[in-house]
Amino acid sequence: MASLHQPLNAHSHAQRTILLAGLVLIFLSGLLGCSPKGKTDATGSTGAVLPDSVQRCFDQFFLEAICQKEAGHADAAYDLMKQALRLNPNAAEANFEMSGLVRQLPAVTEDSSEASERYYLQKAVEQLPDNVDYLRKLGDCYLQESDYTAAAQIYERLLQKKYNEDLSTLLFLVYAYNDMPDSALRVADLIETHNGIDETSIQQHFYLYESMYTEDADNTLEKIHNYYLRDTTNRTLLLQTAQFFLSNGQRLPQARQMVEQGLRQWPADRELQILQLFIYSESADCEREYADLARTLILCPELTAEKKVALLQYLNEDTLHAEMVKGLQLPELTRQALELPQDGTELWKYYGSELLKQGVPEDSLVYIPEKMLEITPEDNALRLSCLQEALSKNQTDKALQLCLDGILYSPEELIYAYYGSLLTYQKGDHEAAASMLQHGLKVHSEDATISLLADAYGTLGDILHDLGRCEESYEAYDYSLMLAPSNAYYLNNYAYFLCLDGREMERAEEMIARAVAIEPQNASYLDTYAWIMYRKKDYAQAKTYIDEALKYQGEDESYTIWEHAGDIYSRCRLTNEAVRFWKKALPLADDEEAARTIRQKIKRRRVL
Repeated sequence: MASLHQPLNAHSHAQRTILLAGLVLIFLSGLLGCSPKGKTDATGSTGAVLPDSVQRCFDQFFLEAICQKEAGHADAAYDLMKQALRLNPNAAEANFEMSGLVRQLPAVTEDSSEASERYYLQKAVEQLPDNVDYLRKLGDCYLQESDYTAAAQIYERLLQKKYNEDLSTLLFLVYAYNDMPDSALRVADLIETHNGIDETSIQQHFYLYESMYTEDADNTLEKIHNYYLRDTTNRTLLLQTAQFFLSNGQRLPQARQMVEQGLRQWPADRELQILQLFIYSESADCEREYADLARTLILCPELTAEKKVALLQYLNEDTLHAEMVKGLQLPELTRQALELPQDGTELWKYYGSELLKQGVPEDSLVYIPEKMLEITPEDNALRLSCLQEALSKNQTDKALQLCLDGILYSPEELIYAYYGSLLTYQKGDHEAAASMLQHGLKVHSEDATISLLADAYGTLGDILHDLGRCEESYEAYDYSLMLAPSNAYYLNNYAYFLCLDGREMERAEEMIARAVAIEPQNASYLDTYAWIMYRKKDYAQAKTYIDEALKYQGEDESYTIWEHAGDIYSRCRLTNEAVRFWKKALPLADDEEAARTIRQKIKRRRVL
């Protein structure tokens, strides 16, 4: 039993205090109605002054609620604060704290008559209407509930008290995204008054001008011009104003004057030169200047690839100056631009699409994604596309380099380690192939498909067995078949290697039986089945399966199947047929040792 001096835990303490509250409320029920009015209590509330005994009880509940909240016991804090508010419903700080507890415990107000966060905040603000913290919380609450008008009113009250940049920006967004451009513009001007004309304020203003233009074009243009006059030396403001005038087809002379003024101050400014190009396109007497400037911009090393593409598209669509555009020879101009250093792939993409439109065969454009990959070597999707293309055309060296680069830039993509190991294995470097695949299997992402993982482990099993690392090989096969138990290819390989090693012959037979059931006409699988039967000295069964293998061998003949057939027939005392099979195997043998063994069998007319 706990000691009488042991502290109560938070929950039991709260329960005891709540029970006490019931008694206090009964005792004080007659006193609350006759208290004096018009004073402020200890928590900042206006209204009735509580009797000392009630105030002490209120303070006890309130302070204990705060302690429970700080200790992370929101439920207990809520119950205690509720009792405090029963004693003094107008306590501002208690209402404010209760709003936070309700927000922490949303289930309290769901499907119940309990007051909401909004209710408690409104009560707190009613009691202390000048408290900026209460006002800000109430405004944010309105905003969260999508009551934008109420939120804006609160934020306006706060800004009248003291300017705050974050709050001004928030109020600007409330007005801007709720289609109140005039109010938003007023707030944007307020921000600019405090911060000066900067990139942000310019963007804010022109965002609003764009939305106002459709309703009242003339008035909007006048507002824009007046705004520009605030600082005619501001480059960004000049650019935005001239661009607005041009894009809306208005005030071309004013836009031209602004651009010329800007170019006198910033003669190498490419954005101003682009605007000048648009002005030339609208002027009947500036075709030569138009062509010269277009060529200069497209061949400008500093102009981004994205802007060059936009410029080329604009020129292609310019039917008003079709002859002049034709004289520019845009395909050749684009090719020249591609010889310059590129900051992105957009120009190459554009070039490829234009060549396709001209009827150039897609197969002849494979160099374009390769060029793009040189610019953005981290582009995984592009590399995979290039790898697929190289593999389909049996370009093994190119495919291997793509895999090696892929392992460097995207090591989590198992596909690079998988194909890289296969291609490295084909080159004869079995150790490197195994190491590459093992590393890929360690670091692959969780997005790797089951089929790819199964193939990777199965391939690792093949490679490790060739290296004589049989135990590791069998472990890899086990993983592969655990992931894909019906993969006939690896069932066959695993069974065949177990047979060669003279291990787990029953298991080998069970696996090859499953493989043959899946692909009953696969000559390689039937040969494995025959060889397992041969090693088990069941020569009659071995002959049955090898005959099936020979039937389905087709044009892709294997010396192994012919040699196995000769060995099996020899054990069945069919010597002439055995010799005939060995003779078929001999010219197909892929190494001298195998050929020497077959010649000895032919010479001796029996299995060695």
